[in-house]
Amino acid sequence: MISLLGLINGITVIVWVILGILWGVISIYRSRKTNSKYLFLVGLIVIFISLLFLGLFLDFMLILITGKNLDNSYGLHGILTYMWFGPLVFMFYLLADIIFPDLNPHLKRILLIYIFVLCVIFEFFLFTDPFNSINFQYPNKSGENLIDNTLIEWSPLFFLLSMTLFPALLVGEIILLSQSIKSSGVVRKKLLFLFFAIILFFGVGSLDVLIILPDITLITIRYIMISGGILFYLSIKEERVELKNEPLKERQSFESPKITLIQTLSYSRPDDLSKEDIQYYRDQTLCIVCKTLQIGFTSIYICPECKSLYCKNCANELIQLDNMCWGCLGAIDKSRPINQSKEEDTEIPVDISQIPPKKTPKYKKKTPK
Repeated sequence: MISLLGLINGITVIVWVILGILWGVISIYRSRKTNSKYLFLVGLIVIFISLLFLGLFLDFMLILITGKNLDNSYGLHGILTYMWFGPLVFMFYLLADIIFPDLNPHLKRILLIYIFVLCVIFEFFLFTDPFNSINFQYPNKSGENLIDNTLIEWSPLFFLLSMTLFPALLVGEIILLSQSIKSSGVVRKKLLFLFFAIILFFGVGSLDVLIILPDITLITIRYIMISGGILFYLSIKEERVELKNEPLKERQSFESPKITLIQTLSYSRPDDLSKEDIQYYRDQTLCIVCKTLQIGFTSIYICPECKSLYCKNCANELIQLDNMCWGCLGAIDKSRPINQSKEEDTEIPVDISQIPPKKTPKYKKKTPK
């Protein structure tokens, strides 16, 4: 019969697996609605993280059904646990490719090939000889507690994880902390949520992978990891913003359903944009051009000089127009010059509901003297 600590441990595992898969599916569903590759990859990452407990999950379910632990003659418990690290690491680097789109394409290609090869080698060692890299700890009596496992220090799997996952997490944490310091409002909050989520899950969770711990300590660590998962969910959760006291002038309607995007951006640049306006849009996570709420933090561009916030689409269009920031009038793309006189003749149909309209100037009628 399973012990009380074994029961608590098993319930913890079930909660983590179910919540992780649920959050991952929600993120993937949102990615289909928003056509966001970022949310799709985040959803896959969350699912792979939750499946790291698949060996424990299956072991607990078999104890409840049969009263005995999982048959681990071929290292199945360890395979079900660590087989997700390879895809997980590769997803992290694909996500980094989205977060840093300006990275040299040749360098990105080499990096992804390097990581992919290491992940394949990792899976090869795992499936062919799991006992050479994984140390299993069995309960004194079958069915009394869950099977636990840790990586053997400097084994092939330990060495490969040290070359892939840990460097990626370290660099990612430094970047997240740096970006959160530069940001404010909702963007800063979400960046900090993700920063601490990674510390709680991977930092504290690494103890579960590397050290065989007493049951009560192990359960505590896994609940800390669940709290990290909750913070991770909050970092990608959509937040609704009430547009009250909008500092810029009230919008008007388009005269035509089709207008050149370049002209629209030109007409809508306000002449009286203040620091308070810039701060307002940044704190509300609204694009300063199209005024739409930005979900997540990798789909935005923040000017390093004046901190104006843009969605990626508007930032790219402004670069094509004149490469001029609305806030400080500096270059958005520092590698390109500012061009104030650039004209564009090609008309592009756009969704007029997503772009601020052209303001119609008002003329005072002159009275004859």
